[in-house]
Amino acid sequence: MSTPPFSREEYARRTALARASMSTRGIDALVLRNPENICYLTGYETPGHYNFHALIVMPDAFAMVVRLFESPNVEEYTNFKTVFCVPDGIVPVTVLVDALKTLGLADKRLGLETGINKASLYSPVSEREILTRDLPRANFVDCTGILAAARVLKSDVEIEALRTAVNMAEIAVDAGIEAITDGCTENDIAAAVLYAGTKAGCEYVSLPPFVAAGERSAIPHGTWRGRSVARGEHVYFEVSGVHKRYTGPVMRCATLGPPSDLIQKMSDAMLRALDVSLEGIRPGMSGKSAHDLIYNVVDEAGFGGDYFTHHGGYSLGIAFPPGWGEGHLMDIGPGEEKPLQPGMVFHIVPVSLIYGTAGVGFSAVVQITETGCVPLSRYPRALTVV
Repeated sequence: MSTPPFSREEYARRTALARASMSTRGIDALVLRNPENICYLTGYETPGHYNFHALIVMPDAFAMVVRLFESPNVEEYTNFKTVFCVPDGIVPVTVLVDALKTLGLADKRLGLETGINKASLYSPVSEREILTRDLPRANFVDCTGILAAARVLKSDVEIEALRTAVNMAEIAVDAGIEAITDGCTENDIAAAVLYAGTKAGCEYVSLPPFVAAGERSAIPHGTWRGRSVARGEHVYFEVSGVHKRYTGPVMRCATLGPPSDLIQKMSDAMLRALDVSLEGIRPGMSGKSAHDLIYNVVDEAGFGGDYFTHHGGYSLGIAFPPGWGEGHLMDIGPGEEKPLQPGMVFHIVPVSLIYGTAGVGFSAVVQITETGCVPLSRYPRALTVV
């Protein structure tokens, strides 16, 4: 039974954008390997995305090359029926070659995802070599970023999905904070986070919840390891919710009892950076300029430099493991010159890590509007003291 996450009209809108970009580039067919791009256009999803999947986008139709075991997911999540199955034990790209021949595309101009982004995780050099060897009359061109401009500008239904995902993450973090008690461990807190998020409707996440206490909070992407939380120590949370594969993360910190002076100062700096970013971010400014707003506040407080090695934020949308962001499409970072536009959604993440001592961060998920930005998440105003 076909149950795509969104309406036919929404997928038609997305497909029209993709085909318009194909036409501009003179592409006869597009071969997509990135599972996020495949899901964006069709609704197709599976935790088994690490197996071979290729969506062939033609001017008037779709076709999928997929592992035989995963093929029922095409019927379950999409509105198209043309499927070429890859039995286990077969070199998958040879089935893609046969599919392109069957579809009359063996001598056409074909777009491939070959650049440095998430697509490159799924498109090894050996596959490209087989395609060029077995389809000598085809003209292959790199179309790695062909959907980037479409994906970063969210429709109303996409923004609502992100809002729902963020709400799930907030419920999970709230539960984690409630689990901070005398004698508790990181595992106790993480268990509360995972249970509450799942109970709230969260799908499987693209990264694990990051829950770490005390000096372990300064480990980048640190996860729970059973450490006990002592009085005066803080717990770092970065947790995501997922709805229809749209990911909404939340970063918070809380202390068991009054915080140390360092944790309070770091928290004040990160929260001030959030205030400044929500007041100052607006359409037309570059991702670099938005990053500088955040970094300058943190640096003035003494927590920049080697302590602030993360970018100031990144685009959010559809995500599959091994990551939950769209920073490869649009970033708020020191090298991002593309302008912010209404309809973009970002995770703003002022966070500083003093390795061996403490890591502190607070975040907000924001939508760029015609005049500025508005939060989709609850906006933290203070370090939580339990």
